[in-house]
Amino acid sequence: MNNIESNVCRTSALFLLALLLLPLLFGARAYAQNLGENPAIQDYGRPGMPRITIYVWGNAQTGVWTVEEGLSMLEVVSATSRVGLDERNPDRRQIHTLRLFRNGNRSGDPEFEARLEDVFSRSVTLPELRERDVLVIETRTRRRLSWRDLNQVAGTAASVLSIFILLDRLENN
Repeated sequence: MNNIESNVCRTSALFLLALLLLPLLFGARAYAQNLGENPAIQDYGRPGMPRITIYVWGNAQTGVWTVEEGLSMLEVVSATSRVGLDERNPDRRQIHTLRLFRNGNRSGDPEFEARLEDVFSRSVTLPELRERDVLVIETRTRRRLSWRDLNQVAGTAASVLSIFILLDRLENN
């Protein structure tokens, strides 16, 4: 009976140990499968192709991107940009600029800089993207000079001139 009891105890202990270790084993397997999948890193390109890591900032889907090696900058900007080039406002003018900084360094002058309209019209030669490049898409909005603004300036100038003439006449009398 001792032998049977010890076998039952040993089997029960192994069963309990397996029940305790089973979630850990499946958790480790799930962790190993998701090790390369980081939701903060966005991916663009064909599956199975070699990738490079770039950083996108500004008026775009910002963050860390892994893109297909050899992909044109135009395609990457098209995929990440949030700029609406067709947005027209008669009182405001928007200037969209693309800057490229090499090796993750954003201090100093950019390696490449162009207006986004020139990039999309292909009137500039785009450099090839490299590992750790930083793309910055910047939008500056400037107010346009309108007839209303010119009218206000002319009205203010006429008021100042009228006061000057009035004071000059009072001084002469």
